[in-house]
Amino acid sequence: MKPSDITYKARFDAEANLDDDHRLSFGAEAEKMINRYKGTVPQNLSVLDPHGSVYTLDEEYSAVRLGVYSELESAFLKRVMVSIGIRSDYYDLSKEAIVDPRASFRYNISKEMYAQMSWGIYHQFAQPYLYNQVNGNTQLSAQSAQHLTAGAEYSTELLMCRIETYQKNYSNLVLRNELTHYANLGDGIATGLDFFLKYGGFLRTPVSGWISYSYLHSRRLQARDLVDRIVYEQAPSSFDITHNLTVVGKIQLIQFFSLGLTARYATGKPVTPIVSAIQAAGEEYYEPVQGPINSERMPDFIRIDVSLGYFLPFGDLNSAMIYFAVSNLLDRDNPSGYEYSADYSERTLKTTDYRRSIYFGVAISFGSYGIDN
Repeated sequence: MKPSDITYKARFDAEANLDDDHRLSFGAEAEKMINRYKGTVPQNLSVLDPHGSVYTLDEEYSAVRLGVYSELESAFLKRVMVSIGIRSDYYDLSKEAIVDPRASFRYNISKEMYAQMSWGIYHQFAQPYLYNQVNGNTQLSAQSAQHLTAGAEYSTELLMCRIETYQKNYSNLVLRNELTHYANLGDGIATGLDFFLKYGGFLRTPVSGWISYSYLHSRRLQARDLVDRIVYEQAPSSFDITHNLTVVGKIQLIQFFSLGLTARYATGKPVTPIVSAIQAAGEEYYEPVQGPINSERMPDFIRIDVSLGYFLPFGDLNSAMIYFAVSNLLDRDNPSGYEYSADYSERTLKTTDYRRSIYFGVAISFGSYGIDN
């Protein structure tokens, strides 16, 4: 299938200070999307065999979305900031108007530290393609999520530390359905934590860098394809990367010489195994039978990059960085996905082509010495 998309968008934003302690912002936007779908798509999305059964599409949709929003920020006692907002959108494909209230609370503990909590409802309309009359559903409504977050941040000239926890409850998610192709049947929950720590600055401290870590746990209702029927089961989201860690550091060895290190680790991505296959009646291709949804994970992702740099200032606030670097120092063949044989009896792990590589170069900056991590 060859889709084509044309989007026109107009937006208006304005804000006004009502007094020293209150600020009002508001706006509106209009968006028109023209989507054209011409070609074929597999009846079973897991079957990419050229001889597989397909739907033939030749359709064009002109979707219009109109939105307005308003937010009021109020400061109390110089330490407390409260924000209350509301947003409304209308989508003509679903012929539905939604209203999303949101609120946040911030308490300034000190000049360097604050704590914050926020709550809000968010909606997302299904992709225009899913409204097509051949293998879609013209009656789909908006998907909904309720977000609750809480966190704190401490920041000085050389140090910044931020932590945030969240819970997101989902409802009305679009899932495959035997009777109507797609339907708003799904729900789910995601909880997690984000942590970020940064210290120092290039040419300002002997050691500088940052650490980023995230944790995610999710469960949501998903469709499992057994060829002759679809069943629904709770399973992790396909984006459920449980642990994701990045460490970036730079050490000043001697004046203007620096050693850099970047290390990345991520839990393997969830995958749904194929447990068997059924040969299509009178055809040469096979239709895969899915095992429990996202019940397996790919191997973890690990990558380490190192670099050696020399900072050379010249002229009036000009500089050059001469560097030598090795990417994927461990020469690790990180996973990218699985491939199956035509009858799904054999599975092979695919890996990235980005193995160990060595490179060097020069980066020149005119008019500034300021280089920060």
